[in-house]
Parts: sequence; structure tokens; C-alpha cells
Amino acid sequence: MSLKFRTENQQRATFLERRRSQRIKICFRATVRSRDITFEGVIDDLSENGVNVLTYSSESPIEFSPESHVVLNFQPTSRETLNLHCNVKWAEKLQPRASKYRIGMEIINPPWEGSISFL
Repeated sequence: MSLKFRTENQQRATFLERRRSQRIKICFRATVRSRDITFEGVIDDLSENGVNVLTYSSESPIEFSPESHVVLNFQPTSRETLNLHCNVKWAEKLQPRASKYRIGMEIINPPWEGSISFL
């Protein structure tokens, strides 16, 4: 799998142009599962249709390619766990020799009706 590298300014400009929904800055611990590999991370921001996740270092050689399918798991409340099916839209490797990523994902069939009521 390949990873498309872009400069930070190019990425932010493209990212802002493509946003359809307002994003909310949050900090939920989460896991991202791709095939048989699970990464731990933090949700940086969330919208009705998308999510930005920072993953922690992992020994896995996996790279996230655009349109690959992942499952994002997190607990917005102590009584609720969400398992969101997502497509990777872009991924940026944060450290050349480690597996830390910033990943932008589109949520497939979001579980809320046009609002993020659990926030």
C-alpha cells in the first residue's frame, strides 16, 4: 500500500476546501483497525461526515492508502461505544521511522441524524 505525502500547508488547504461540515475539536481515545492490525490513537476533530485521528507509534509496517476501509472505535460516553466504518481520505506519516499517522477519514453511514448530540 502506498502513502501520498504532501507538505503541511498543501494538506491543510486541501483539507479545508473539501470540508462539508463544521468540525469540533475533541480528544477521545480511540482505536483504528485495518485488516488484522489495530492502532491506538486520539480523535483530534470530528464532524457529521468525517474524523481526523492521530495514531500512536506501532511496530506495524502498515500504511494507510486513500479509500482503504478502517473501523474506528471510541467511547463518547461511559455507557456508549461507537464503531464507525470509515474510508481513509488521506494519511500523513508523522515520523519517517515510526508508524505515527494523522489520518483523515470519511464516516460511512454516520450513526447520527445531522447532529453530534453526544458532545
